[in-house]
Amino acid sequence: MTDEHTLRQAIEDARACALSMSDNAALIETELPDLGMPVALEARTREVCDELVGAKHDVFAELARLDDLLADGRVSDEAVHGSFQRIIGWMQAPLEPMHELARALEAQPQGRVAWTLVADSATHVYEAFGRARDSAQRLWGGQG
Repeated sequence: MTDEHTLRQAIEDARACALSMSDNAALIETELPDLGMPVALEARTREVCDELVGAKHDVFAELARLDDLLADGRVSDEAVHGSFQRIIGWMQAPLEPMHELARALEAQPQGRVAWTLVADSATHVYEAFGRARDSAQRLWGGQG
């Protein structure tokens, strides 16, 4: 049986990660018009931001479903495990494209400001993801 405190912590950490993704995407998109990036990199940046926001929506929908199951008292360990596997997958999906974008910006001679913005945002997202992943793994004793 899943410990309720551990489950609540995992839910909170997943929610915080999803919000970090959304907040950092919004920050990048707000600054994007002033960065003077090449058109292809700007489009790629917008795609990464869309992926971050999409992940947030997927995670929030799954957390709402999980909250409903918890409120009804009919959530099994298997359901919790499945929910968190999906949640971690959705949160992890935009991380590699974000990393690749940061590397592409770093290679641009005039891309230092854009690189700094994306790399700083990526750091915040990666830290939040690490906490969420660790909390989820505690739900099933570190078993994937």
